[in-house]
Amino acid sequence: MTSAQKWIAALGLVAAVVAATQAPYEYELRAHMTGTTYTEVRTGVTHAPLWNPPEPGYNPPWLRDVVSEVLKLRPQVTVVQLDAGKLAIWWGAIAIVTIATVVLATPRRMSG
Repeated sequence: MTSAQKWIAALGLVAAVVAATQAPYEYELRAHMTGTTYTEVRTGVTHAPLWNPPEPGYNPPWLRDVVSEVLKLRPQVTVVQLDAGKLAIWWGAIAIVTIATVVLATPRRMSG
């Protein structure tokens, strides 16, 4: 393996670790209107490290929007789960690009 190929493989590993620090998590948010039985359900994706996933019940400031403030909704995340399929696609893409680049960086023999 050449020096260039080793660097490419190392960069592939770094990219996989970076992807692990921004793992996708699907969440379900329930917002209850104060004084009523109205409940709004929202879903979305947030990102967090694999080793420190968000817990149900967390309430980051970016989940509160103008509509929630005006209607006095109290948003709360009730379900959080790793989107393993999306993470697998990310890691698969990193692996494919790394392998293809290592192969393309293989020195060619000149015939002649």
